[in-house]
Amino acid sequence: MDLWLAVTIIACAYFLFEAIKGFSPHSNSRNPIDKIFDEEENLLVKEQDLHSHIGLTKEETRALLYQYPEIPKLDISGRYYYSPEQVKGWIKKQIS
Repeated sequence: MDLWLAVTIIACAYFLFEAIKGFSPHSNSRNPIDKIFDEEENLLVKEQDLHSHIGLTKEETRALLYQYPEIPKLDISGRYYYSPEQVKGWIKKQIS
């Protein structure tokens, strides 16, 4: 019984240490949330899904794309795909 208790305590200490090590600012491991946002930087979305990535309503996004056809986009077989990060950057550039 004492052996199992010792093994359990050692295992808990190990996993606790690994969890705390992940919060270290000098840690080589990256936060999984950061990885998700990094993936979004290279994301291409369809025109009908763009609104959810740039924080506008569907109607506002549709009007924006209609009024400004020069918004950065990628034309693949007649369908337009947008990089949310490029569109956000374009909008910020127009505002300033």
